[in-house]
Amino acid sequence: MTTTSSCPDYDNYHRIIEKHPSASIVCCPSLIVNENSDVIGRQESLVDVAGPVVDFLARQAMTNCTYTPAVVVSRNVYERKGGFIESLRQCADWEMWFRAGLCGLALSLTNPHCLYRTHGGNETNQSILSGISAKENIEVSIHCVKQLPPNLRRKVSIQLHYKKVSDGALHISRQLGSKFQWRGAFVQSLWALRLQPNRSTLYWAGKALFHYMTTTLKHSLGINRQLWPRRSFIKLGKQSSAI
Repeated sequence: MTTTSSCPDYDNYHRIIEKHPSASIVCCPSLIVNENSDVIGRQESLVDVAGPVVDFLARQAMTNCTYTPAVVVSRNVYERKGGFIESLRQCADWEMWFRAGLCGLALSLTNPHCLYRTHGGNETNQSILSGISAKENIEVSIHCVKQLPPNLRRKVSIQLHYKKVSDGALHISRQLGSKFQWRGAFVQSLWALRLQPNRSTLYWAGKALFHYMTTTLKHSLGINRQLWPRRSFIKLGKQSSAI
């Protein structure tokens, strides 16, 4: 077996692979840590008992079920399938794990055996700000669904996936807006509107656009965000009352 990243301990991987030698991919949940190595979350296990993930293909077609450091793939599968698609900046692992699942049995452990680090400067966060994450999310999900066997394809809803991506983009957009990152907020709001056009997404996209344009204008004029426009209006109001 080969791995795409390092994990602290492979003993549990070895034991489950010995029980299921036909496995093409093995994964485990990840502990999510921040830039200070503080644990801030834990990924849910795909199974209750370590072993085969019977619905892996259907789940992996719609979302990336596991983080890269947690996965090992059969060397034979990796070489036969050609590895990662390099043109995918954000979802190459998602697509690769799906192809590996097409080749044989998918297994999962129940306990975390690796760490997944997230911080403001990593590629995932940069892809969110640029909108690449949403774009590739849609492209990869469509690509994977088309490869599902007909009996599994009938069980998944690409429209429901669009709604989930839209809801996620809207949530991210609002979070970015609360941090005054209006460019990223506007980009994400456009994806929310495109995938789920309604009054809510239209309203937020308009609001994000307004704040993005206002912020851009203030920066181009060299005006501090905290000083304009509120103090300008107060000063104008005092002058008007004096007159």
